[in-house]
Amino acid sequence: MDEDEKKSSHAGGWLMAVVVLLVVYVLSIGPAARWTIAHPGPNVVLWKFYAPVTWAMRHTPLGKPLGDYVRWWTP
Repeated sequence: MDEDEKKSSHAGGWLMAVVVLLVVYVLSIGPAARWTIAHPGPNVVLWKFYAPVTWAMRHTPLGKPLGDYVRWWTP
């Protein structure tokens, strides 16, 4: 295995890690929404952390599926 093959295999691993982290981040909004309902109060940190996801829900075609997903998590 030469040097170029080693670099490309690492790049693929990093790309996969980033994609997985982004998917987990987006999908974690459901449990976070449920937690905020169970623990009312100032959840400013959570709202700021999930601001990109809520923006995507309002301004992209992902709004409907993400909204349905959050509603599935919340009673």
